[in-house]
Amino acid sequence: MGATVRTTVGPGVWMVAELRQVPLRFNAPPGWPSPPADWVVRRQGWTPPPGWTPPVANGRPPSAPPGWVFWRRNGAAWRRAAAPVIGPPVRRLTVASAVVAVSTAVTVLAAFTPMTAFALASIGILVGLVRVLTGVFEVVDARRVAWRTVLQTAVATQAATDRAAYERYLAEFRATA
Repeated sequence: MGATVRTTVGPGVWMVAELRQVPLRFNAPPGWPSPPADWVVRRQGWTPPPGWTPPVANGRPPSAPPGWVFWRRNGAAWRRAAAPVIGPPVRRLTVASAVVAVSTAVTVLAAFTPMTAFALASIGILVGLVRVLTGVFEVVDARRVAWRTVLQTAVATQAATDRAAYERYLAEFRATA
């Protein structure tokens, strides 16, 4: 996974990436060849249509099994890419969990004091629990948003790379015509 790729992004602009630095890694179905590194970098998250198979030297491999997951998160690179989206909800969930823990401790201690302190501490637990539950949903949603963000970035990168390659092709064609 340490292959380095250099692809044109625009006139005079190069994108250099190592496969270990891209957020998603390609999960080839059984019998499929591993795609080249530049393909993986440029097509992060692209899912082939059902029945599609890659061309290979000696025919075509079998189609991917139904429901095959073509892309997997790529460890630290995924965490770096997803951090701006997932980080804030995780921090809020951590704070809410701390509120529940502190409120629970205060409630236990307040059980031996007048009822007002016990009631106030119990309210803290309820508020904290509500916040924990909403925080869990926020984190789940943030993971979906992070996945979409990675895919949108990949589509934009591929479009810029393809546009630059087409412009190079046209320039070379005009130069030879």
